[in-house]
Amino acid sequence: MSMVGELRRKVVKYLENGIISREGGEATSTYLRKITRERNNVEVGLYSYGGVFEKGFNLGGRVIVGRYSSIGSNVRYFGGNHPIVHFSTSPFFYRQEWVDKVGGGKGSRH
Repeated sequence: MSMVGELRRKVVKYLENGIISREGGEATSTYLRKITRERNNVEVGLYSYGGVFEKGFNLGGRVIVGRYSSIGSNVRYFGGNHPIVHFSTSPFFYRQEWVDKVGGGKGSRH
């Protein structure tokens, strides 16, 4: 990156931090939520804070984080295909056709 580009990045960061601070910090800043939505495809509810605002948080898909959430630093979102009809904590991506092959199916427990 050129010196001018680096200087520009630092000035923008300084100004953005000033705006965020004047709006009450990351828990309440509407500006921070706007740039996070536009740059990172992450919608963040009011009073949520933490790693959700980090540049590398969203590694795939659209993310919606509700209000009053705390996300740790270095947490990453990998837009996997988890089921929405029941709870899943599997580290593997979920595909209905895999369940159908082993005799599961909709409504079964895994």
